[in-house]
Order: sequence, then structure tokens, then C-alpha cells
Amino acid sequence: MTGRTIRTRSGKNLTDEDIEAIAADVATTDPDMVLLKSRRRSGAELEPSPAPVDPSSSSE
Repeated sequence: MTGRTIRTRSGKNLTDEDIEAIAADVATTDPDMVLLKSRRRSGAELEPSPAPVDPSSSSE
């Protein structure tokens, strides 16, 4: 590879060898679905829909 170093958000420096080791580990390990689901970001909470309009109660 290029021999460069990549800095993560947490400040750790990853070399090409580190990235290759991570890729090999990911390729040979099944994901823990319970852990992945617990880390999933929650979306916006859905609000209840407004009540339906009753056409017989119009003010016309």
C-alpha cells in the first residue's frame, strides 16, 4: 500500500497494517446482531396523525 497513516475521530493513528488486520478480522467474524441493533440510531419519533375531519360539522 502507500504507507500512510490515518487518524480516527478518537485520535488513534491507524497504519496500513492496522487496517489490513481489521479487514481480516471482519471477514472472518460473524457480526453480533444484538450489539448492532442496540447501537442503531433512532429516527424521529412519529407523532400521532390528526383526527379525521368530519364534513357534517363544517361551518358553511
